[in-house]
Amino acid sequence: MASASRESSTTASTRERLGSNVMNYLVWRYLQEAGFAMAAEWLSKEWHLHPDEVMPFYRHVKQNQLIHMVQDALFMDDIRARGSRDKHRYFFGDDHGPLYAVPTYDIAGERKPGDVPRAQSSTPNGVNGTSESSASRKNKQKERANSHRPVNGDAMDLDENGYGPSEQASEVDSPAPAVQEVEPLLNTLTITDSSVVAAEKPLEILSSSTILPWPDSFPIARSDWSPVQQNALMVAGSNTLRLFGIKTPEDQVQALDIELAGNTFEIGALCWTGEASAAIAITESLDGESSEIESGKLVHVTNWGHESDVFDSMTGTVFALRYNPEAKLLLSLSGGTATTISIYKQSSSGFSLLCAKDLEGTSLYDTVWMNETQFIACGTNILQICEIVDAVITVKQKQEMKKSWFQIKYDPVCDIAAFVDEKMTALRQYNVGSEDTKTQSFTNTQITDFEFQPLSNDSSVAEAGGRRLLATSTDDGVVQLWDVLQPFTCVHRLQVYGEGSVYLNKIAWSPDGVWLAGAGIETVAIWNTTDEGSQAKALWQCKDEDRWKSPPDGESGWVHDLKWDLKGEKLVYSLHDQAVVVRLP
Repeated sequence: MASASRESSTTASTRERLGSNVMNYLVWRYLQEAGFAMAAEWLSKEWHLHPDEVMPFYRHVKQNQLIHMVQDALFMDDIRARGSRDKHRYFFGDDHGPLYAVPTYDIAGERKPGDVPRAQSSTPNGVNGTSESSASRKNKQKERANSHRPVNGDAMDLDENGYGPSEQASEVDSPAPAVQEVEPLLNTLTITDSSVVAAEKPLEILSSSTILPWPDSFPIARSDWSPVQQNALMVAGSNTLRLFGIKTPEDQVQALDIELAGNTFEIGALCWTGEASAAIAITESLDGESSEIESGKLVHVTNWGHESDVFDSMTGTVFALRYNPEAKLLLSLSGGTATTISIYKQSSSGFSLLCAKDLEGTSLYDTVWMNETQFIACGTNILQICEIVDAVITVKQKQEMKKSWFQIKYDPVCDIAAFVDEKMTALRQYNVGSEDTKTQSFTNTQITDFEFQPLSNDSSVAEAGGRRLLATSTDDGVVQLWDVLQPFTCVHRLQVYGEGSVYLNKIAWSPDGVWLAGAGIETVAIWNTTDEGSQAKALWQCKDEDRWKSPPDGESGWVHDLKWDLKGEKLVYSLHDQAVVVRLP
């Protein structure tokens, strides 16, 4: 405790010195976070090519650090002005200009058609309309090069009040930069408020979308693209299982209704089991003598929906169905107060039961395969890892917990599981190897979805800067990217900026881990997670009630689903009894 006190005292009595390296890094980070990747790249070329690798202090810099420092300065200026009854030193007027930047150059540094950069405008630079000579510009540049310039790492020349002598060259003296771009613009920068950084306006992709034909009042439970055929999409809902063939916006969408036994049924789970086949869990309603009876079945759909076969007619209610393509095994969780784990083996003739295990007094809600023989499951006060050995299900690892865990995701690259509780207010991370756990609580909001960023192998972690990303969305419209190797460190926040709030109920990574999509009500937003920008790059919004319905006021329970296709070129978003295919431009 004594050492902690000394450290706290030393820190409090030492004023932070602002060196040029620190200032350059703060600007570089701001440019990245604001979506000005080209400007950030040019700064790094004139300074240090890889600042995150060179600067030892980079770990102490938080997201939007420069913005918060400017806000602190405005706050202190407001206190000073009020106390001394003097004018504010900083005033920018009420109009801060356009909401979004209008870049003159694209990311490759090429001029956009029809745009005239300021360095090549028709405005004369020299006296009486004559342009300044090349020799004159070179002499002035040489004079500035020989003048004193702070060395990287030196403290900047600031007086006690934060002001130093100004040696800024005039606009005439300043050489034209190699690449001109519009200065970063902020749409809010008010005292004590967090700012929203707005770069280019998101590309509107409503016109490149296709709303799929679907019967009214038949809610969609799940939609999923084929893992082999890019244009094959299966959508499942109440009394309907439909296979779509989707190519380009100009092509007519092909649809095939897959016939299943019975006229009244609900589809609880769906998973592809090959190029042209899928396993479907249905609950069929039968009329009994005194009441309606529900019967659970597992159906194998083959030959692109033209054939189907019931391979288990006594499953009960199935709430999780997971296929293991390497081992050709199908895992099913079914039951109510007690859970039954069933494993089916796939052969050329279909599926057959390999083994099953009844868990008396234990309820499991979700599961995922870890490898060819092991799977991890979560449920009421429990997390357990099971293994299939000689056609027998054995519990390999078990963790007693004090919460009911509702959904689980697993990362095979780092051997880490993440799961959320039944109330969707707690996110827990579990390291399978060390059995360490870490929990992140969400007090003022609820989790709506969470997904690991796809990675191909262990080396991908090093390529990603040593980070392993887990994305979460919450009902306040915020998407957060967490580094699970340093739990729980939020490395980035994403939002949909504009008028009003946008609530995101589902998120989905593209297969290559570059794009992250979020969907809610009438909006689908797509971010490029490699450029550190918080603004979406593309936006689909349909506010036409005749084309896309929204839930009535006060009504909840509409099911959302969001999936990328095989190559990450398009995605499907379903809400209640409607579905749309959104394409990347």
